[in-house]
Amino acid sequence: MLPPSFYQAADLSQRESLLAEYLHFMSVRNGSFEPNAGGYVKRRAHVQRLQASTIRYRGQVDSGDFHRLYHRFQSGSHLDRALLVALAFVRLNAGEAYGVRITAGVREARRGEASDLLGQVEREVTREEDIHTQLLVGAAAHFDLEVVGAYRPSLPLKLLIHSIAYSPKVLFHPILLSSEIMGIYTFNWMLNQLSTLLPEDPELRDLLAERLIEVLIDEVGHVSFNRLAVSPVGLKLGRFLVPIVVDGVPKMTPELGALGFDRSVKRGIRSFDFADLPQEVRERSFFA
Repeated sequence: MLPPSFYQAADLSQRESLLAEYLHFMSVRNGSFEPNAGGYVKRRAHVQRLQASTIRYRGQVDSGDFHRLYHRFQSGSHLDRALLVALAFVRLNAGEAYGVRITAGVREARRGEASDLLGQVEREVTREEDIHTQLLVGAAAHFDLEVVGAYRPSLPLKLLIHSIAYSPKVLFHPILLSSEIMGIYTFNWMLNQLSTLLPEDPELRDLLAERLIEVLIDEVGHVSFNRLAVSPVGLKLGRFLVPIVVDGVPKMTPELGALGFDRSVKRGIRSFDFADLPQEVRERSFFA
């Protein structure tokens, strides 16, 4: 039996039952959705627990540098690693949130009030992205930082997001699939770097790792959803696009480049797959 793979064709004859199973998985994992209570009740409670933690970075990150670089990043050898970690968390989220906002608006306008199972799952997947904002932006508090001001995405990121949002229906999910796999690869790389980047702060590393793991679990489900939404030809196209999308990561999120996301890291996507994720992520994810 072949090991699970992001690039293994899903059993489309079972698509409806698998989508229903995924909806149930999200319902159990997230709890009920209550807009007036901040979204998914169960996940919101988890985020609040993380935010209530008194664990802080043992050093000091200059808030002026943080806000200046958040709005316009400029690389330099003098940049503190903790500053780059904080920036990477909030900028990864900002790019994802921007993408969700643009893509969801276009998709909703095209889809209307469709009640098909694929549309229902897509709406729940979009709502999960809001949780990622709470998880990733919330990490700034552990460095005694606060994110203020509107985020301005880089041109490469804007081009990727608009290519997804405005792509023809037949290309939408293959492009989105490649983007989601890129996200998993990036978040997993960041998770693996924490011990090196914050060697003197094991408690903070664990707290940041917990945030990334929760995002990764969601993203594996999102990849599964997109695999169920594409044809075998669409899956091949998505796989072809993955290394191209990953190649642009340092331009889309330059903080990652400053942290070491270089050419050798980008090449690693060619052998990266589901089995390379942490055991906790594999065991707690929905993968179909």
